[in-house]
Amino acid sequence: MKDFLLYLAGVATSSIGYLIKRKLEKSSTLEELEIQLKLLEINKQKKEQNVSDEELEQMRKRLPSKVRYLGHIDEFAEGPPEFKTQADMYEYAVSEYRILEKDLNSTLKQLSSNRDDSWKKELEQSQTLWVEYRNKQAKLASDQYKGGSIAPLIYVTEASSVTKSRIAELRLMLLS
Repeated sequence: MKDFLLYLAGVATSSIGYLIKRKLEKSSTLEELEIQLKLLEINKQKKEQNVSDEELEQMRKRLPSKVRYLGHIDEFAEGPPEFKTQADMYEYAVSEYRILEKDLNSTLKQLSSNRDDSWKKELEQSQTLWVEYRNKQAKLASDQYKGGSIAPLIYVTEASSVTKSRIAELRLMLLS
């Protein structure tokens, strides 16, 4: 009887192991099928849009540089240090803003190099309007705390946020 029970336990264990193995094999097969379907869809879209393999490869190669370029914007990615006072927070925010301003000016300089005077003038006009927008946006955000000691910090933080977005837009223009 004892041998029979051990035999049944062995059969049950083997069956469960077999079922688990089949389940795992089936899920990897489904994943492969999904990948193949996605590749077929991409190939179909590529043909519909008349994109060659070479053009697709060029886009693929440029993608990491776009991600790297945009990721470089945030010099403070690791987060701010521990602050003891609101003044420390403000000082940190101002230093971040100054770095972003330098980055913005550098990006604008790169963007306007090798461009004709007409394009440079349009960029300059656009930038002037954008600075006005940034300042008004920062004021709007800080006005919610008007009269409070945190208002200047809110102003600088909002100006930094809007500046990061502008840098990203300009860097995309650089890559196109």
